[in-house]
Amino acid sequence: MTKRKVLQYNLNGEFIKMFESVKEACVQLNVKSHSNIISACNGKSNSVYGYQWRYYEDGFPIKIQKAVKRGEVFKKKYGIESENHSDFIDKIKKTSIIKYGVNHAMKKDFIVQKYKETCKSLYGVDNPAKSDEIRQKISKSERIRKSKNYLSEKIDEDLYQFLSMDSDDSISIRGKNCGHDFVINRQLLTVRKNANHEICTICNNPKKNQTSEVENGLYDDLKILGHKIDKNVVGLINTREEIDIFFPDFNFGIEVNGIKYHSEEFGRGQFHHINKTKRFGDSGIEIFHFFDDEIEEKREIVLSMIKNKLGVSSRIYARKCQIRSINNNEAIIFLRNNHIQGPVNSKFSYGLFHNKELVSVMTFGELRLNLGSKKENGTYELLRFCNKINTTVVGAASKLMNKFISEISPNKIISYANLRWSKGNLYRKIGFTTEKKVNPGYYIFHKNKRHNRYKYRKSELLKMGNFKGLTSEQIFEKIGAFKIWDCGNIKFEISFG
Repeated sequence: MTKRKVLQYNLNGEFIKMFESVKEACVQLNVKSHSNIISACNGKSNSVYGYQWRYYEDGFPIKIQKAVKRGEVFKKKYGIESENHSDFIDKIKKTSIIKYGVNHAMKKDFIVQKYKETCKSLYGVDNPAKSDEIRQKISKSERIRKSKNYLSEKIDEDLYQFLSMDSDDSISIRGKNCGHDFVINRQLLTVRKNANHEICTICNNPKKNQTSEVENGLYDDLKILGHKIDKNVVGLINTREEIDIFFPDFNFGIEVNGIKYHSEEFGRGQFHHINKTKRFGDSGIEIFHFFDDEIEEKREIVLSMIKNKLGVSSRIYARKCQIRSINNNEAIIFLRNNHIQGPVNSKFSYGLFHNKELVSVMTFGELRLNLGSKKENGTYELLRFCNKINTTVVGAASKLMNKFISEISPNKIISYANLRWSKGNLYRKIGFTTEKKVNPGYYIFHKNKRHNRYKYRKSELLKMGNFKGLTSEQIFEKIGAFKIWDCGNIKFEISFG
């Protein structure tokens, strides 16, 4: 492969230096992976390692355009930095009102009916999701589409050749420099790209597991916050137990739980994680538990939660915000971008707006049957609450909660605090009283992924093969699926009248 000279510019577009090759630039910057700089030179990345990069050409410019910051492209097109901005949402509603007379097309009966008729003519059902065949096709095509987009970002065609993708999302790749054909799963590929490690599993054999790489990447991200931080700390309590990442000035630790090695396959039973939390809690040390796939897939949200705990988030006061009800789609978009558990459908959603930007959301709905609750008139569940990432909205929870109470007049509200990262203090602060511990629940580890257990209920398991007469546990053993336990919840209640 012919070496190409590369040019280094700062984020303001000012020329800094020319390197004889990408390899030389990587050595100078003390990074291992070449592909990120190559990606930037090919125009696929805006900047990497804090610089802009170009391939050398005769008569190259001393000054190039300033690097585009996150959100500027959206702002240039729409005049705002986020699709959560109230002006943008209002524009969508106005367009729908002009066309259909309602703020969402699916509120018109004739459109809903037309949709159902079209679905019946094409699929034999009034909704594609009701057809097993269509669900399988959608799942497969969506997986392939997402994988192609994913691979275009993660694999540099100058260094690697994509060969195939298996049903469990394992990817076969050929290294053009080393000549190895190797298989790597999506999660490990993401971890290694983010950490600038060699992705070839033959050149860089994962001797232990990818969790250590996730842990190292998170540690590196947290070091720059400026607080004293330690890694793999032993001896904080009267055992040899270890905390993966520890902030001694805050008595606060972070556990990075690998979804494979923290499953029942490796002896991690129902109370493994919560008992560790209790043992350290008895010594005044609070622990947040994150699964390694959460850190990779929702990294910014994880970092925001930790920053909030350390008190380094930006602060906004709820009294300076406007409050109003928002529709389900607005809530879903916001929660997808800012809540680690993502969105759930809700009946009532409220938002706080600061300078017309949505900065905090709280949603409510009727009791969820899949959690074992029975519907009660006048009883609602507080489903989700979160602020914009890297932001603390002081007084937001209380203001949003009071808005719901004043408008709906509920008899009772329940909610759950997740013990992986919460002790429930917020609920007590806004008036919840009755408390009940809920034992740890589980996810399913199957084909290198963590899945919601609802997808692995008995009726779904029977569709995976000829398992008639077997229990769920027996089917799990047959298909190589294992439970991964969380830390449980605290159930809170508040009654009125």
